[in-house]
Amino acid sequence: MKRDKVADLLKGYACFLVLFGHVIMGVRKCGQVDIPVGAQTLENVIWSFHVALFMFVSGYVYRYTGGWERKGSRIKYILYKLLDLGVPYVFFSVIYIAVNSMVPGVNNKSELTDILSLYKYPTAQYWFIYALFFIFVIYILINSVIKSRILVTILLFTVYIALDIASIKAGFLTTTVSTMGYFALGTCFDRLDFTADNNRGYVKALMILAVILHIGIAWIINLYVPDYNVIIKILLAVLGFAGAVSGMNLILKFDILNRIILFITKYSFPIYLLHTIFTSAVRIALVKLGIDVYLIHIVVGTAVGLFIPAAAAAICDKIGWAEFVFYPSRTIRKLKSEKKK
Repeated sequence: MKRDKVADLLKGYACFLVLFGHVIMGVRKCGQVDIPVGAQTLENVIWSFHVALFMFVSGYVYRYTGGWERKGSRIKYILYKLLDLGVPYVFFSVIYIAVNSMVPGVNNKSELTDILSLYKYPTAQYWFIYALFFIFVIYILINSVIKSRILVTILLFTVYIALDIASIKAGFLTTTVSTMGYFALGTCFDRLDFTADNNRGYVKALMILAVILHIGIAWIINLYVPDYNVIIKILLAVLGFAGAVSGMNLILKFDILNRIILFITKYSFPIYLLHTIFTSAVRIALVKLGIDVYLIHIVVGTAVGLFIPAAAAAICDKIGWAEFVFYPSRTIRKLKSEKKK
């Protein structure tokens, strides 16, 4: 199947935003570094859409790659997702909790007993994997009854809005409910690559406008109305999708930028899984060394969060079986293929 270049870029872009958002949030929360004007607003802008963007892209890729049908049955697809999401979820959550329970100076202290509650209380950024699995289950079940992807999307957003307005929590599915509409929205698109239309001047102009409007509106709202309601949350996320899709279409012709983002895309899952452990470590080390320059913390933290997880993934790839913790089903297929040779 031909890869969707824009979807690949969006995946890398969303991963970078998650990493960068955690770095600037970690530096702010540690209380040891002077935060420059605008940093808090930038952080809020990033959080207003970047996780939702991940869900949107996941929904788009789900449909683009054939949905549950490519595994033959809904049950097989769900079991496949349970393996591919469950293994890294448990493995890296346990590592994160163990490290955070033993290392002094972390922003969010963990207890080893938190491991026993992972089945219902995700820790750190691993809530995304937890929520994504249940989104797959819920979406597949609903879509088996309601065939229209648009109607499913409307239904899921309606449920989210209604529960939020009524201040009703969905228990262990709370994070799933708050993000499943974005996944469904992603399944409604046939394509995200509009480069074939770029020769039309107005298309490029609209893309540039979408990027500007997203940055401008998101910045103004997060600066002056930080405590906004669920409707504005959804609108900001959707505006973020429009800006991100447009931005990735616009940079397709810039080879260097493409290479950088696609590098992040290649290692996006390991970066996502591991980055907080290493960014926290480097932040604590810099503080202990008496380095309190904001820019140094951001640059070093971002670089470490990118390259160390990527290096770890590359090493595991060379070992073979070690890659199982990142990509369980892919590793099993690879090992089976090597046995047959």
